[in-house]
Amino acid sequence: MNDPQSAGSIAYHSQPDYGCILRWPQAGTDWIHPDDREIAERWIPSKRVFCRESFDGEYYHLRYGSLRLRIKPCLWWKVAAEEIEIDDQVEVLSQLGKAEPLIGQVCEKMYDPHQGRIFYLLRNREVQLTREYQLHELQRLSMRPQLREPTYEHQPQRLGVPLQELDTLDLDDSSH
Repeated sequence: MNDPQSAGSIAYHSQPDYGCILRWPQAGTDWIHPDDREIAERWIPSKRVFCRESFDGEYYHLRYGSLRLRIKPCLWWKVAAEEIEIDDQVEVLSQLGKAEPLIGQVCEKMYDPHQGRIFYLLRNREVQLTREYQLHELQRLSMRPQLREPTYEHQPQRLGVPLQELDTLDLDDSSH
């Protein structure tokens, strides 16, 4: 695996970004990781919004819900990040009676290049809904844990005794 930091002047993403592969990027399948070719041929090209999580020096690592895919750099249509992801549980907001409120699960996150926006398809009670929803019509109910950098440092505990003088616990001691 190549170290992206040692690649000279090429800058790689340090944070995930989102985008689509709207067209088959090039002839053949050499740009797809050999283990992922079957998946890529089913899912690309499409309007699906993939999360490009990392680059290992040769392949970008993409995620779409639980699907993982590795591809070499290719034509990527960058899309603005939105807080809702595949499999999130969401509430459809009534918007003063304009929409029927319901709770559903995001099953597709798609991009419409003509309107320049992301839309979501939901599943409610195992039935996929045909209506397309936009971010402002949904409220995410799923909580995702987010780790943050520590804001303080812990000082090592002072025992008053050098560590070399401490006895270790002897588990094989049969005298007890």
